[in-house]
Amino acid sequence: MGFVFFSAGEVSGDLSASEVIKILSDKGIKCVGIGGKNMERAGMINITNTDETLTSSVGFSESIKYILPKLRLLRFVVSYLKKNVPDVVVLVDNQGFNLQLAKECKKLGIKTFYYFPPMVSVWGEGAKYKVAKYCDKIFCTFKRDYEVYREVSDNAFYVGHPLVDRIRNNYSSKENYLKDFKKDTKKVLLLPGSRHQEMNKLLPVFLDSVNWLLRDGRGDRLEFYLVVAHPYFMDKVKNELDRRGLEGVIKVYLNNMDYALYDVADVVVASSGTATLEMAIMGKPTIVTYIVSQLTYLVGRMLVKSRFISLPNILVGEEVFPELLQGAVNPENIANHVMKFLYDPQATDNVKDKLRELNLEGGAAIKVATEIERTVEN
Repeated sequence: MGFVFFSAGEVSGDLSASEVIKILSDKGIKCVGIGGKNMERAGMINITNTDETLTSSVGFSESIKYILPKLRLLRFVVSYLKKNVPDVVVLVDNQGFNLQLAKECKKLGIKTFYYFPPMVSVWGEGAKYKVAKYCDKIFCTFKRDYEVYREVSDNAFYVGHPLVDRIRNNYSSKENYLKDFKKDTKKVLLLPGSRHQEMNKLLPVFLDSVNWLLRDGRGDRLEFYLVVAHPYFMDKVKNELDRRGLEGVIKVYLNNMDYALYDVADVVVASSGTATLEMAIMGKPTIVTYIVSQLTYLVGRMLVKSRFISLPNILVGEEVFPELLQGAVNPENIANHVMKFLYDPQATDNVKDKLRELNLEGGAAIKVATEIERTVEN
């Protein structure tokens, strides 16, 4: 039996890894590693028995409290790999941790594959050299990244993006959810994110924007719903709703993977991240938001090469989705953008036209699993 080690640390990476793990596990290939509950459910043996997605963060000052735990985790994983040498280590996104792990695997002589390598258009040319130096195969989900990584590695592969298949394979019927709403209303979806910092900073503003919209004369024609990414955050959501008198006003769905639910929305307010690409693939006008510490923002402006933060805008090369950052993330701004999308058909049509330029392909999970299986068999 083959033996593959996986390393993921974010909700999106946990999902993407789980799709590959399911394919491999069904073929009798042993999957071990670190990550989240989706990877475990797909058949991975979690060597830490902890959910690494709960310690995911974005930013410099935001990550400080996780530095020591992550260093301890890295030492633990390296120690495990020395004693239990796998056929291959598969890294999924989470570059802060995984690039360090790739370096250690190189020292140990363990084959290492990177699925969702750092986007060079965001992190600069240095990223491609690091990944090419430490990784034996690079699985790129965007054609532009593939072309860049191909410049430095003959073992870079374009595999497509897993979201294309994930949305297609997890879509029941809008009618299953439309029954929860009135027929003559506009539906606004809130996606505050999957990290502690996002829930702490963005959720309150999202809810305040709902109250702002309800004060508008057209508020009675709007309905709101929120999808919570992890059960851990349910108590916080309930408390924030209660505090604003919004219990029962906003419908709450927990960790729902049925994209028919998302398709109900006329407009979306989302934290920057994978969710924005999901909404782009579905053609949903989305207001992108993000708040980080001032230090992170200033350093990020120097290090990040893209002028955009959301994947759809980065890929298209222009601001298709409006981006609100830092102080611009406030109830009035969010409400104004929501109303523009809801009541200005031209604005919505322009977004949908631009999103067609994404032209993403599917088949990623099976392609990655096939490459891993070949390595295990050899």
